[in-house]
Amino acid sequence: MKKAIALLVCMVAFTATSAFAAESIVGTWDVQQIEMYLDGKKVENPKAVDGYIEITSQDGPLFSGTKHWIRGGKKYSEALSGSITDDNEIIIQEHVDGEAEGSLLPGDMMVLFYTEGPPKPRVHKTILKRR
Repeated sequence: MKKAIALLVCMVAFTATSAFAAESIVGTWDVQQIEMYLDGKKVENPKAVDGYIEITSQDGPLFSGTKHWIRGGKKYSEALSGSITDDNEIIIQEHVDGEAEGSLLPGDMMVLFYTEGPPKPRVHKTILKRR
């Protein structure tokens, strides 16, 4: 009987610690500021400030959406999937190439650190605000 009670207590404790209610991040997130290194050199006045991310679907901590940006007057889009971790960190994988990690900030803001490998390796620090 004692073993059954101990097992029940462990199961309840595990369920309580693993039950995680992720904050909703559904919506449109506009780029407010971006710092970028491309091929090891700082890019002054990066043009990607015209970009935004649309999070269109969220199921618990998992979400999906699309990243949009304008380069050379042409609009580009790329699908993405992501997750909010237990400590409110954000992990995003683009469906073609790059990935980002970051955090939710107060005031409907988020910061993302984006990386992409060769042939044009790049790193961005991007601050976004929800519309």
